[in-house]
Formats: sequence, C-alpha cells, structure tokens
Amino acid sequence: SAAEPSAAEPSAVASSAGGSSNAVALAAGSPAGKRDSAKVAPVEEPPVDVWAGLKWKEDGDVVDQFIGKAAADKKEVFSGTFDVSVKKALNILFLDPEINFIKTYHASRAKRDIEVGPWERGGPIDNNMRRRVITFNKDISVPMGPKETKVTETQHLSFTSEDGFLVETEGHNHQVPFAEKFRIETYHMFTPI
Repeated sequence: SAAEPSAAEPSAVASSAGGSSNAVALAAGSPAGKRDSAKVAPVEEPPVDVWAGLKWKEDGDVVDQFIGKAAADKKEVFSGTFDVSVKKALNILFLDPEINFIKTYHASRAKRDIEVGPWERGGPIDNNMRRRVITFNKDISVPMGPKETKVTETQHLSFTSEDGFLVETEGHNHQVPFAEKFRIETYHMFTPI
C-alpha cells in the first residue's frame, strides 16, 4: 500500500535546482500458513508503524540559514508535491542508510566509485550545520581535456522555521579545466503544505 500522510504529517512540497521523484511503496504483513478456518480463529496482528522513530531536528541544528554564496541568486528549476510528510521525505531521500537514495540516484546516472560519508556536525565554517561528503567519478564529454572527473559534493542540512528542511549541495569537478574557479551549488528545499 502506498505511504499516506496523516493529518499530523502533511504532504511535502519540494523545490530544487534538480531532482527526480520516485514512488514510495510500503508493504507490511506476515506469511499466512494454511489453517482450517473452522477450527482456528484468525489472529489479528497489531498494525506496524514502519515510520516509527523517524529522525528529525536535533538540539543544535541550524534553522533558517543558507551557507552557499549563490543562495540570493538561485533560480527554481523544479517544484512539485510529494505524497509524504516532510519528515518522511528527509528520511527517505537523505538520512536512511538502508535506502541510500543518494547513492542509488548517482549510480542511475552512470557515476562510478560512489562513496557517501556519514552526516556530521559541521564547524564554524559550515555555520554548525550537519554536513556530509559524497565523492564519485563521472564521464565528461568535452572536446579538450580529460574524459572523466572526480567530483566531491558537500551537502549541508538545515531546517526552516516553517517545519521544513533544506539541503544545500556544493559540487566540485576536480579534473575539468579551471575547476578551482567555479563550483556548482544546488538547493533542495522541502516545506509542508
């Protein structure tokens, strides 16, 4: 059955500098053995809340701050509504190591040697936001220069006062010409509706 938000957990609206949506389906239940229904009364199992224990804001998390230098000039390139709560979106897309959405996403785009680091508390240079580092190799198709490059993405996680969250990504392509002169910044903002 599809995951549906409750009244306490409204659906999420996402805006991003890029993204993709994946349907999330959950199934719960247990295998039923063959029993003679006339002799054995059915036993109902209590419902299982597969979303119990969702991770969310912790003491010391940053609220309503941007770290990127291009934040003021950002342009929205995607906006959509997801039929999950903001907390579920955060866990599915960024926090759950079993789902590991980011690694799956990069692998689907033909990137190799993908390493996703753990979330850690950043220091003053990161405005004390949670951050993690992701590295991978990707092919590039330019007439001059290398045929592949190593990429380092640093993601910063903060929360909004509207009970949403923001993940800022700063990407560096190391082997491309003039790589030290630019970076790619993306902003993924999720707000409840």
